[in-house]
Amino acid sequence: MIEKLTTEQEQRLSEYAEKWIQTGINTDRLDPDRTKEIVNAYQREILQMKETEVIITQNPIEGWVATVLLTEGTAIDKVLEELEDIFSDPPRLNKLLKDNPPVYPYQDGAFYSSVISFYDFMINEVGIDMEDDLRTRYNAWSDTTSLGLMFPLDEVMVVTEKPLEIHFNEENQLHAEGAPAIKYAGHGEFEVYLLNGVRVPKWLAMADDADLELSQYVEIKNADVRTEFVRKFGVERMLESYGKKLDTFENYNEEWWNKSEYELWDMNAIFDGVSYAPHLKMKNATTGVWHVEAVSPECNTLRDAIKERLGGRDLQIQAIA
Repeated sequence: MIEKLTTEQEQRLSEYAEKWIQTGINTDRLDPDRTKEIVNAYQREILQMKETEVIITQNPIEGWVATVLLTEGTAIDKVLEELEDIFSDPPRLNKLLKDNPPVYPYQDGAFYSSVISFYDFMINEVGIDMEDDLRTRYNAWSDTTSLGLMFPLDEVMVVTEKPLEIHFNEENQLHAEGAPAIKYAGHGEFEVYLLNGVRVPKWLAMADDADLELSQYVEIKNADVRTEFVRKFGVERMLESYGKKLDTFENYNEEWWNKSEYELWDMNAIFDGVSYAPHLKMKNATTGVWHVEAVSPECNTLRDAIKERLGGRDLQIQAIA
């Protein structure tokens, strides 16, 4: 039984992580012949079914619509033509999707790279033994990470292309300002908007900082999305334009309050019908990112707000490792 990795094995973990990250975010277009080879091997070894034809669609929406059309009887050689027709007819498309809510695919291709990375390391570095037939099946499974999503039917396999674009910030979080962080080709405008790893509405990702208005902030319900709004709008701009400073770390002799630069602000101006809306401003000492969090109206001082945020406990940090 293997209880611990060797030093050399531990050092190689990062190599395998990087290898499979690059596989997962690869945006190369699919080669039809190679795609069919991978699909047919997967059908033989994993699904244990006959080899079939393969249809490649441009994105997951197209893939799902094609799967529904094929299930409803559209001929294999006509389905791509039918896709063109249905995406040019929004009412018909909306009805199809309403009657057939999208289901996650049977196999998720490149999105499964993180799982395959574990097996790749264990087989090639740790030396896990595999019988020949099991290795053949594993290889068929592993090869699917060069594809997009896979929807298997009895007479055909629907495969989707990978994204055209995938964008990250310096911390390797999905992120793009003024553009989708993930963008696919094809019909349906399949685009995903993220800021610093947080899924946000298109309008927030696309907006210039100066065009944002506080009325939009009030409408946001998700706390993470609110954080991204504040980050983009600007903490100082938000507080100085719409807030009133009530208390500050400068009024106290608390070392860790100074490091996080805690302040208590009243933000009632951005909330209709609210006479008092205390918010705690603080800086993450590790990342340097500013946060503004609402606290209860019972908080009239910075000490009240920090104690509430800590679940009723006083902040007594001795040291940080």
